[in-house]
Amino acid sequence: MRTTSWVVSALALASCWTAPKSTTPPPTAGGVDVEIASVTLADDCADPTAEMSRRAPGASEDMNMGDRACEQTAMQLSLTATGGGPTQIRIAKVELLGADGKPLGVLESRMPTVWNEGNGYVAWDQTIAGGQRVQASYKLSAPDWGAIPDGRWNASTTFHVRVTLVLGTQERTIEKQAIVRAMMEPDVVT
Repeated sequence: MRTTSWVVSALALASCWTAPKSTTPPPTAGGVDVEIASVTLADDCADPTAEMSRRAPGASEDMNMGDRACEQTAMQLSLTATGGGPTQIRIAKVELLGADGKPLGVLESRMPTVWNEGNGYVAWDQTIAGGQRVQASYKLSAPDWGAIPDGRWNASTTFHVRVTLVLGTQERTIEKQAIVRAMMEPDVVT
């Protein structure tokens, strides 16, 4: 498995995901091999279409500083179709678990996109053709950081993310471990 690192800035909180090397193949269901490539645990930012609809007519198209500071909670999946026909993919549930395996909440998924060489991530109908390999991305709602003791600021907080997918007609659950890297709390004069 690959290790994906996310840079933690002073304005946003990101997660760094690592997974132990494994000699077992990724889980297969519905003729599709699936792996959680990476996840970012941070905030829930406005979707571009919602943001544009809130702007006044004639307003600048440039993002303001607050928009740039928002780091979206998201997950990336690597999917490879092993079957011959197209397979429909659906995210049934994304659960955030503590290091002890206790549930900490459900993260809602939205806006599925797929990597398209030359165009970046583009809208995706969540269908994978036979023999196709895709890198898909989903925006997720943010964890309820207020309900997780020291979860956002603790240097060694470990979480697990459990994803339940429906691949064709088969349900499959996959899991990945995450460590939230510490971010200095901002110096705010109160």
